[in-house]
Amino acid sequence: VDLRRFHLAKHPDARRVLALVGWGGMVKDPDWALDVLDALRLEDPTWRLLLVGAAPTPGRDTPTRRWSSGLAHRVRALGDAVGVLGFREDVPEVLRHASVILSSSLVESAHLALQQGAAAACLPVVRDWPGTVDLGGPRLLYPHPWVVGTPEEAARRILDAAVSPRAGGHGPADTPQAREASSWVLDHLDASRVLPRIDALLEEP
Repeated sequence: VDLRRFHLAKHPDARRVLALVGWGGMVKDPDWALDVLDALRLEDPTWRLLLVGAAPTPGRDTPTRRWSSGLAHRVRALGDAVGVLGFREDVPEVLRHASVILSSSLVESAHLALQQGAAAACLPVVRDWPGTVDLGGPRLLYPHPWVVGTPEEAARRILDAAVSPRAGGHGPADTPQAREASSWVLDHLDASRVLPRIDALLEEP
């Protein structure tokens, strides 16, 4: 994946904005992201969350309908604190307006949207995906400081970055942690680094 195209300057409104890219299914557990937002807003009510991607559909079975209805109610209740952007083809531009990228999923393989957000210099905050905990979870893929266990731990990681004396005008995105995360993703996972390694493997006898 060409991650370098996500490495763009932040917009001035990014300072107190979280992003969740892909939230249309139960496995993405956007309720967890809303729990993080609630915890942040107890400290500072200016925090906002951007939900990027297709919204959940009600589904045919009762549990899915009940879940999607409850989620929709929570989103409406938060009003302007949640921006529902729908499907977007300009995700690099969208991420210019966020300072934190969330991975709230129950299970993931690698979570491409997380990589894109980190490349965009959003502070990565990764739930310890419950469905893969027994296999090592995201700590097998990403630096351990990115990973948190609860929404409260997620909020604390974000707030610690936001109030750090080293934080600049773009909040958590303007910190050494976010810059280091961006450099790590680009150095390890960008196509310019990965494709030559794949080519070398295919060329081995």
